[in-house]
Amino acid sequence: MNRDEKNLMTKQKIIDAALQEFSEKRFAEASMNTICSTGKISKGIIYHYFKDKDELYLVCVKACFDNLTGYMEEHMELDSDDMEENLQKYFDVRINFFAENPLYLKIFCSAVITPPAHLATDISDIRKAFDDMNIRILTSLLNQIKLRPGFTVDEVIHTFRLFQDFVNTRYQMQT
Repeated sequence: MNRDEKNLMTKQKIIDAALQEFSEKRFAEASMNTICSTGKISKGIIYHYFKDKDELYLVCVKACFDNLTGYMEEHMELDSDDMEENLQKYFDVRINFFAENPLYLKIFCSAVITPPAHLATDISDIRKAFDDMNIRILTSLLNQIKLRPGFTVDEVIHTFRLFQDFVNTRYQMQT
């Protein structure tokens, strides 16, 4: 194994331990010491690869959103003209992703609902591709139906996203 492969393995070991910690605790309660003990990694090694807890958290949030977005794009085919069926598929794909990747669920909810205030802008940038994909899917779904007079696609998407945040909050409180 060459040096680059070893560095990648070490970095991934740190990320795996951090994913575990951030999936169990909110950012403020998460501990670098716990990440060290979980991954059997020295603090010096963590700080060799990551500037601080903020950077490590953002790497975990990015992994969550990148993997979720990729999964949804791969599994979300709107192959029906039935909006309800397509909307059900949308939610099923999201639920399946988190069932297959349970460590990401609390990281996702935390990043969406209660992001650390000082990282909110960074998280917003990280989730942009996910948000854009959601808007694309919802626009496609809404274009299949006739909206009531006085409603626009943009207004419905905004309302849907508010509802989604509410559902995410409720789901997070139950876990």
